[in-house]
Amino acid sequence: MIKKGMKIAAVSLGLLLNQVFADDFGATWTEIYGLDEWPALNTLAEGYMWCPGGTLEWLNPLTPDCGKGKRFNIRDVEAYSCLTGMTMDYVYEPRISGTMWFSINANLDTTFSGPVHGEFIIVPGASCDPDDLDDPTVYWEGTWNGKRTRVCDPTCSWIGNLSIVGHGYGGELEGLEMRAEEVITTYTALPAPWEYIPGFPYTGPEGQVHGFIKEHIE
Repeated sequence: MIKKGMKIAAVSLGLLLNQVFADDFGATWTEIYGLDEWPALNTLAEGYMWCPGGTLEWLNPLTPDCGKGKRFNIRDVEAYSCLTGMTMDYVYEPRISGTMWFSINANLDTTFSGPVHGEFIIVPGASCDPDDLDDPTVYWEGTWNGKRTRVCDPTCSWIGNLSIVGHGYGGELEGLEMRAEEVITTYTALPAPWEYIPGFPYTGPEGQVHGFIKEHIE
């Protein structure tokens, strides 16, 4: 398994466009849209979780308790998800469809909100299979960062707004660049697939991606 040492408003599309075209005025960019589905059993490595200055206890498998006023930290959790990529005309985009590995690091407050960041690898393929992450020859690799925020209206959810930068390696991805935003919605204190919630009527996708692939420089 590859291990590198990877979602109430996101950065606006206007800001992303300004950054993209200001950085590479002569580049050709393809606008993309993607759906990020978390399988029910998607954890690959449990990583480390603790309460700075406190004792970690668990109210249930998805609700840590650090005590009143104590923060909650996450390091080096690894998981995988299934990506379906499309053009903005909803035409299947195979270059960003397949299996994604990602790591999670977070410094969360008492509402389990706060900054998050990590790394990711996307291995394109016709199916979603974590075995595809073993020594791929064609893949995307990059970093993500953003903030997770609890929103209660009246049911509480957590909205993660992420900025993503990736580079392509091998095959038709060699030399390509990807810049995107992802908005991830979860309904548990510890980020987890919706399938973990008893009686929850939906299975995902937990994330929605909007961004650009740089094709070439004129």
